[in-house]
Amino acid sequence: MFRRLAPVYSIFVILAGLTLIREAAVGPLAPYERRWHEWLQQYAPAPGSPGPVTLVEINDSTLEKHPWPWGPEDFSLFFHAALPFDPPLLIVESPLDFERGAFSGRERQPMFESMLMDQIHRSPRLILGGRLGWSQDAQSVPDVQPMPVVRRVKGDISAIPEFTIVEAWAREDYRLSTVPGWMNIPETNPPTAGFPLVLRYRGQTVPSLVLQCLMLLEKVTPDEVEIVLGSHVLVGESINIPIDATGRMAVNLRAPINRADFDTFVLTRQQLDTGAEPQVSPLLFKNKALFLSRSDSAAAGLTLQSGRKVPGGEVAAAALGTIYARAWLSKAGPYFDWALIGILAVASMWFQRMKWWTALVTCLVLAGGYTAAAIWAAGAKLTLLPGILPLGIFDLILLLRFAIPKKLRNLLF
Repeated sequence: MFRRLAPVYSIFVILAGLTLIREAAVGPLAPYERRWHEWLQQYAPAPGSPGPVTLVEINDSTLEKHPWPWGPEDFSLFFHAALPFDPPLLIVESPLDFERGAFSGRERQPMFESMLMDQIHRSPRLILGGRLGWSQDAQSVPDVQPMPVVRRVKGDISAIPEFTIVEAWAREDYRLSTVPGWMNIPETNPPTAGFPLVLRYRGQTVPSLVLQCLMLLEKVTPDEVEIVLGSHVLVGESINIPIDATGRMAVNLRAPINRADFDTFVLTRQQLDTGAEPQVSPLLFKNKALFLSRSDSAAAGLTLQSGRKVPGGEVAAAALGTIYARAWLSKAGPYFDWALIGILAVASMWFQRMKWWTALVTCLVLAGGYTAAAIWAAGAKLTLLPGILPLGIFDLILLLRFAIPKKLRNLLF
């Protein structure tokens, strides 16, 4: 039987739990909570099946044979290998430009430029990547560039990041028959990796690369896209994507995606053309949207709380994989936090009656069981359980168990 003062110990646990909830959300412990969620995503099993997109990676091995910056002849290899696979959509992430794009520092080669131009014109649908930016001089802002605009937007659009200039895009003669794919990934991240579906350009709401891909794959016009900030993006009648108030969707970096490196992709095309047995199944590329993107160690992208860098193209591909696998991750709600605090508050009274080594082993076993449950929840239920809250309470329970003198503990318990 517990004595009357035993619940005082539970009150300490409850107060500590309430403090940990706040500090893990907006306080100094928030980066560690995000790191915990990233760790869960890394070890949780990948959900669902890949969507209709294959990521063709320009990795470090590729750049040993084709050093960066690339020229038109390098990108021509991609189009030459891709077009016979009958892709419904081609995406090139790197801006095809000699000034601030993939061609920077390369000499002009009219023959290869003409070849690339012809392949671009023969592409069924094509998205050419680019970046929006800000003008340093308000007096010399360039003219507005025409681009697709999403008009059915509900909510406070001032929360959407706004840009005033096109920082990098394909050269004008390449983009006449194409649409832009903006790759502006924010530097600060929510508890899960994120990718913006919409941005603002000179006050207008424009689709990012991921939303532009969805519209072309689903054969939907911008006027058929509905955006409710803080709620969802509805693409046509079948795809409903949850977003935050800034228009950003959560990305499951473990979402299944088709992928192959650039050399394997080109080799598969060559083997098919010569009648040889391909090393990789052509079904990986046949009738798939082919997304050419850098994934080498120097590629710009998203820096996670753990310090690991994820190339921008891989984040975009994972966003598409998340959408088609319906693999959106979400944090456990406040009811779970309260229930966890209540359970540990009640259980904490028994720890003071245990021997020190029993209390230590019990905490370690409970922590291990909770970690296993958190990994299972991230993979099977797509739910991210808190990490700082149970860890902090376990530490408090052990601290009080060893800090309270034996005579006082006997009096209380």
